[in-house]
Amino acid sequence: MAAFADRSGITPKNAMTQHSHQGTEVAAESAPAVPSPDGWSGATNHRWLPVLLPPLVGLLTLGLTFLYWQSEEGGARAKREQNFQAAADQIAYNLKDRMATYEVVLRGVKGYFEGSERIDRAEFQAYVGALQLRETRPGLQGVSLILQLPASALAAHLDDMRQRGYAQYTVRPEGAREVLAPITHIEPLEGNNLKALGFDVLTLPPPRKRWTAPATPGCWRCPAS
Repeated sequence: MAAFADRSGITPKNAMTQHSHQGTEVAAESAPAVPSPDGWSGATNHRWLPVLLPPLVGLLTLGLTFLYWQSEEGGARAKREQNFQAAADQIAYNLKDRMATYEVVLRGVKGYFEGSERIDRAEFQAYVGALQLRETRPGLQGVSLILQLPASALAAHLDDMRQRGYAQYTVRPEGAREVLAPITHIEPLEGNNLKALGFDVLTLPPPRKRWTAPATPGCWRCPAS
């Protein structure tokens, strides 16, 4: 009876144990595989990469192109400004140099006439020719001598100029004026300079504003043009 009880107690237990193991194996074999969240994220990223990559590359290229263009434009602008400044400085220097030359010429003519008792056309022509202005200053059209005198001395002035060989000399334009300033000498005496001989420069507004001093016979001015 005891042995039978022991055998019967063991046998059902073993059977149940074996049955439970088999059920576990079946359940393990039939459970489906669930993908991890990391796997879904990687697949999504790879799927959108071909769509996003070309626009990003295009934007990067455009940005680099814009930066390069901006740099080149800034360099070109700086170079243009530098060239403009250099040209302006050169023009200013040329003007100052020309004005300085004119000043030297006029001072020389002034000194020449202050040391002369009588102004002779041949001497004036020789003096201006010795300056070689055509070679050194090609833009200089002529050097002239202007005599400022009152209207009362006009008749004597005309007689003096005609005695010097200017038979057709006259003061132009005609008209009554208190003060006159005709061009009495000009070199070279040719071309348009011939038409300037005898012209009263005080009929022009700029010289009239400068020469507001009282008229004095024998007051000479030596402009260069």
